[in-house]
Amino acid sequence: MIKNIKCLTAFITLICVLLVFVPQSFAQETESYSNTKAQKFLLQLEKNLDRQQEAAEMDQSWQQINAIRLEAKTCVEENNIKLEKVGNELKLIGEPAKSEGNVVRTARRYLEKDKQSIEQAIAGCRFVLLKSEALQEQLSAQRTKQQKQTLINQQPGVWKIFTTKETFKSWSAWVVSILTWQGYGWQHLNVPGAIVLAVLLLIATLLSVFIGNRINGYIEKNFSPSDNVGKDTLAILCAIKRYRYGLLVFSLWSVFWVFIVWQENTYPLLAAIVFYAFALLLFLAVIRAFFNPAKPLKPHLKITEPEARRLGRNMALWGGLTFIGAVLNQLPIFENLSSLQIAVLRFIYMSIYITVLISMLWSVFSFGGRYRLEVIRAALSLVLVAALVFEILGYQNLSSYLVLGITLSFLLLLAGLIISRLAGDFYDSLDEGRYHWQQELRDFTGLNKTEAVPGLFWVRLITSVFIWSTVVLVLLGVWEVPYSKRAAMMSYITEGIQVGQLNIVPVKIFIAVVMLTVMLSVITWLKRQMDEHWLKKSRMDAGARNAIVSVSGYVIGALAIIIALGLSGVDMSNLAIIAGALSVGIGFGLQNIVNNFVSGLILLFERPIRKGDWIVVGNTEGYVEGISIRSTLIRTFDRADVIVPNSELISNQVTNWMLHDLRGRVKIPVGVAYGSDVEKVSKILLEIGRSHALAITDGSVTEPKVLFLGFGDSSLNFELRFYIRNVDERLNVISQVNYAIDKAFRENGVEIPFPQRDLHVRSVDKDVVKNYKSIDDNGNVGHD
Repeated sequence: MIKNIKCLTAFITLICVLLVFVPQSFAQETESYSNTKAQKFLLQLEKNLDRQQEAAEMDQSWQQINAIRLEAKTCVEENNIKLEKVGNELKLIGEPAKSEGNVVRTARRYLEKDKQSIEQAIAGCRFVLLKSEALQEQLSAQRTKQQKQTLINQQPGVWKIFTTKETFKSWSAWVVSILTWQGYGWQHLNVPGAIVLAVLLLIATLLSVFIGNRINGYIEKNFSPSDNVGKDTLAILCAIKRYRYGLLVFSLWSVFWVFIVWQENTYPLLAAIVFYAFALLLFLAVIRAFFNPAKPLKPHLKITEPEARRLGRNMALWGGLTFIGAVLNQLPIFENLSSLQIAVLRFIYMSIYITVLISMLWSVFSFGGRYRLEVIRAALSLVLVAALVFEILGYQNLSSYLVLGITLSFLLLLAGLIISRLAGDFYDSLDEGRYHWQQELRDFTGLNKTEAVPGLFWVRLITSVFIWSTVVLVLLGVWEVPYSKRAAMMSYITEGIQVGQLNIVPVKIFIAVVMLTVMLSVITWLKRQMDEHWLKKSRMDAGARNAIVSVSGYVIGALAIIIALGLSGVDMSNLAIIAGALSVGIGFGLQNIVNNFVSGLILLFERPIRKGDWIVVGNTEGYVEGISIRSTLIRTFDRADVIVPNSELISNQVTNWMLHDLRGRVKIPVGVAYGSDVEKVSKILLEIGRSHALAITDGSVTEPKVLFLGFGDSSLNFELRFYIRNVDERLNVISQVNYAIDKAFRENGVEIPFPQRDLHVRSVDKDVVKNYKSIDDNGNVGHD
């Protein structure tokens, strides 16, 4: 029996050990990284590097390699964690010994096998990781080399006109080919198409009238000519009103062409003209809104009105020239022409385009006459002139690269500026409650008219960062920065920058800031709702409600900070180590702050003083306006705000007139002249005390009484004492009772004395009295 029990115990122990140590090996064998397919793909790609590839194909290959690299990197990190865990378990078992049992030996064997399989997986993943990184470098170098070769590729230039005997015999054939070209799209404008187009034009006309009336009504309702707010929105509405008919016509016509030729791979020339015309009108509307707005609005940039209008004209001219170039690009102008003739046409168009572009850039960078703007203007002008020279010499790809890069960069920066201005105007309207729905939103959140929306500053900052980050990323694509370099820059943002042992991930920090901003804004709203709505329905007093609101705000705020730190990638264990290391410094260097912090917690939980209490602290007397975690704000009767550290309220003597009861006693000292009827005086004072509206005479406290305190130098001293319902009215009650006492004493002939002194003259100088004849018994001196 005992032997069977021992065997059963050993079997159960073996099962327990295997349940603890062994399952991980099976999991790791099934979840280990399979890199055979990745290795084959990388080797095949390495063989194809020698052949010529297109830029898009190379970028696609780089993306595939990058995906494999990230997977291999994750594999290495995960298996390193598993390897460390298995190593710890082997240490826990200990070194092999002759006396160890079969259970321990079996567990060690499984763990060692598991360790070996993990090491093999790590080796394979590291091979894939290194191979993918090497291939990425090769692809990046090949992509850069290909881009350089493309830019310096020379074609026949205009200058060859003077060095060749070639004549322009094919111009007539070229003109005929354009006139007889079948790609204009006239065949789609048959009778049904014409009817549909006419209906669309009629709809556009009716919609134009309707939209114009609605915009007029909206402007009259929401904007005032003397008001300077919402000018961005007002300018946009005026611009839409100006171009509404053209925008509606070409937008509906664009829809018409989309439905007519939606099954075809290409659009005819007429459809392209309609699309480009709609884009041009939209561009002109934006220019009108921001550079040449309707009167009396002024341009929104920080420039003079003539400068803005000149820039608007140049941009409109540039937009029209771009429209012409886009339309010409749809024509078969490159057919039936020699390379030299094509170069001549390109030179004519590029000369006009670059001239207009330089004029526009000079308009932009002439604002304010600052030296740095003049340098930028001169540098961009030289680049554009160089582009025209490259065009003459036949480096057409390089010329197009420079001109297109500068043009799109200018448009992107302008778009970023306009969007940021619109976003700023929208956030300003939220702060001001400019529109009806915004006023309702502010009322719902409990914000008054002058109070700013909490957290809106951070929203503004995040919006600006997002807008200009997007502009920068698009600019990288405009200047054809290889995808590998753009991805490397993005990896710094998404994967982080290693600084020593610290990995700083900007995107995580950005998300943490956004989350913290949202949560802090929600905390402000929750505290307001708790204080003004939810807790008011309870039976708690104001002090308890204030304590709950404050403590809830601090607790939720601390949770928000912890969550934000976790989202930003901060290791809480490292944070605990840092906090422990700083605890000594905090204890010595920040004693007062910690003392005030703890005192604030005591005040919030113990509540010896509450918001709205009338307290006296040293020489400060007033009402408690608020209790924070570090200090308490007291507003004196002179409406001076006094900030008292919480430690003083805990360690020093504090008088709270309103702690447990609003009732308080009023003491009014009164002196009457000697010889007055004291019984009559007592009766008058007692009647005045009992007759006051706030006096308590229901027996719950001591009834009003008059005390004869003693005999003064010039008066008989009395004191009227009685309790009132609200000690907050104590000073007003004293003043009212003093008025009543003075009136009653006058009516009853009771005299209130003033201090008197007897003066005995022992001697007088003869020169003083020689001009006086006599002194009567009352001390009056008569003149000669």
